[in-house]
This record gives sequence, C-alpha cells and structure tokens, in this order.
Amino acid sequence: MEFPMGSTTEEDGFGICHRLERRNAGLQVPTVTDTRTIRVKFPRGSITYSVDSLDDDKLQRLFPAATRLLSIVRVSLQPGSEVTVEGYGLPLANPGHPSEGWLNKLEPIVGDKTLVDILMQRDFTFIVHKPSHVLRRDWNEDQLPPPFSYPYGTMHDWDIERSINLIDNNKGHQFWPAWSFDDQNSHAAVMVQSQIQDALWLDKAAEQIAKERFLARFVTTKDGENMETETNSYFAIVSLTSEFLSQYDAPWRHLIRNEFLELLLYNMSEDEGHATSYDARIVTHPTGLDSLKNFHPAGKNELVLQLRNPEGSDSPRGPILGVGSQDGRQ
Repeated sequence: MEFPMGSTTEEDGFGICHRLERRNAGLQVPTVTDTRTIRVKFPRGSITYSVDSLDDDKLQRLFPAATRLLSIVRVSLQPGSEVTVEGYGLPLANPGHPSEGWLNKLEPIVGDKTLVDILMQRDFTFIVHKPSHVLRRDWNEDQLPPPFSYPYGTMHDWDIERSINLIDNNKGHQFWPAWSFDDQNSHAAVMVQSQIQDALWLDKAAEQIAKERFLARFVTTKDGENMETETNSYFAIVSLTSEFLSQYDAPWRHLIRNEFLELLLYNMSEDEGHATSYDARIVTHPTGLDSLKNFHPAGKNELVLQLRNPEGSDSPRGPILGVGSQDGRQ
C-alpha cells in the first residue's frame, strides 16, 4: 500500500523522505520518494486462497477505468498464522489528505474500520486488474522458489572451526543488504556473520602475508632514536613489491593500522626456518630521522621498521652475521 506524501514537506519543516532503490550488482541507492509504502506479507504455506472472475456488476461499476477483465482474490489465514507488516509506523505528513488521518491518528478508512483493523483481519478480498486465468498462473504458491534462508544454521556462538567450514562451504555472490528479516534466526545469522567474516578474511590474509619474504637492509640508530631504553637498536628497510601491495592492498592497509609487528629474519630466502625474530614498529615518518638522512628508502614500496633486540640479547645476531659493516650500515 502506498500513501502520498505532501508536496510541501520540505518547506513545512518535515523534510524529504528517501527509499532504497536497487540497482545493478546489488547496489542500493537512496532515492527521493513522495510516498510511504506499507508491505503486507502473507505467511507462506499458511493461507487458503481462491481466484475467480469478477462477475458482480455492482463491483465492476466501481472500476469504470478498467481496460481488462477483473478478478476477485480471496485470502484467509490459517489458525495460528498472521501477516507480516513492514513500514508501518514511519512518519508521514500530508495536511488535508485523508491518509494523514489514517496513519497518524487511526481515523477510520471505511465505515468504522481503521488501518490497524484491516491489517489484523483474518480474511482479505482483493479486486485485481487481470484476467482470472492469468492470475491463477501468476499467483500460485507452487510456482515460488524455495524459501530463502542464510546457510549458516542456527548455532551462532563463537566457534572458529565451524565458522571457517561454513564460509568455505558456502562461497558465492554477496547477499543483498537486508534491513528487515523474516525471523530472529536470520537476523542473528547476519549480525554474527558480519563480525565473523570481517575478522576471518583479515586473519586469513595475515597468514598468507606472514609467508611472504622480502629483502631488507639495516641501519644503526643514533642517540635519541632507540626504542624505550635500548642502547643498540636498528632500522630495517624492507623492500616490498608492487605485486604484493596490489594483491594484499585492502588487508595490508588494515593490518598496518597497528604499528607493531614481528619481523622474522632468514639467513637465506629458501630456508624453511627463520634464524631469529624481532619485535618491530613501523616508522611512519622516516625522513625526519638523522640516521636515515643519508640512506633514503629507494621507493614508495619500501617499509621502514625500527627493531627491538630479542629478550636477553645485547645486539642483533644470527640474521646479520656475515654481512659487512660500512658507514654505520649493517
């Protein structure tokens, strides 16, 4: 059911209303609307209905502009079932139009029946501008696709293994954004999965990034540049690749928001195990450091880290053994 909004709502201070319009690729765009829409959904499998030609001359005369045969549809709710109403209760302003009284003040629409009375009734009758044989074909529960449901079951507690299996076994196109749900389980599934999947995709990318290996150069720090109480610290200039930054663009930008990470050093790139590891911090403004003034990163793909010596070690060993020292560079 559509109810008209007033033409001067903006000037009157009520404002402009919008609705979401679906476009290609699942995009939903807010679009200005001049109507309020209330959707009434019958419960699937819980109604009885009939479709017949409208032979009542008295009823036909109520629709003088009809250009096709009319049909009458009667729908009854089965015991224990009820309709679902979407959009009721949203504000509407249209001074002078009866719809404002129907929605805002529960004024009667026909006789003494209000909109709430109509929505709560058990039996509904519709006059449809379509021949009965066409309507029987189109308005048929048996022709509907299976009911939609999210493929995430009914258990929504945090279980990392179950969550990974559910995601891996249900890959496909992204679901349409939803603003209302048929039941509480669907609502819970969407809320939980939005958090789980947002964490797991980043966790999976982090595991893949941890397997990447890059060349690094080391520069000794100067006084005042050491981490905390370190007396012997180093900067590592890590040469990332354009391919890496392109492949992991989104997760990398998320991960480096935390400036601290662990740096694993290998003697040889083909070694299976790392020689040692360091706590490291991303240096966001390396150009302001004295020790790097004469050792600028070669390009925008280089990452500058400041290392902290492993616990119990006075100086970095292992990964830099066999590397010559010249002009304070390791």
